Amino acid sequence: MDTVDKAMEFLKTLPKDARVSVNVGAEGAVSRHLRFPRATADVIAEDVWCRRDVGAMLEDAGKEPSDANIDAVLAAVPRGLDMFLDRLTEEGSEILHVIYDDAIESLDR
Repeated sequence: MDTVDKAMEFLKTLPKDARVSVNVGAEGAVSRHLRFPRATADVIAEDVWCRRDVGAMLEDAGKEPSDANIDAVLAAVPRGLDMFLDRLTEEGSEILHVIYDDAIESLDR
């Protein structure tokens, strides 16, 4: 069973109101770095980053935000998106502590 079939089977198990995201490669094939979607009923915050964000970075650097340039930047760092997701998790955890630690400490139990 290929990755697309596995992903489709997994999607069928989710509740009807679940929100999911899937990375799709340039050729329409599901990315080899597919992280199986997860139900988001328990998610307290969500953010979406997309290709136009990379385009904005290119513009900030004085470069043309063309599809070809966006593809070139993304391809230049093969594990870049994985590294980005890892950093989001790390930084997000630290931010949660900064915001909520005092509230947690104030709880009786």
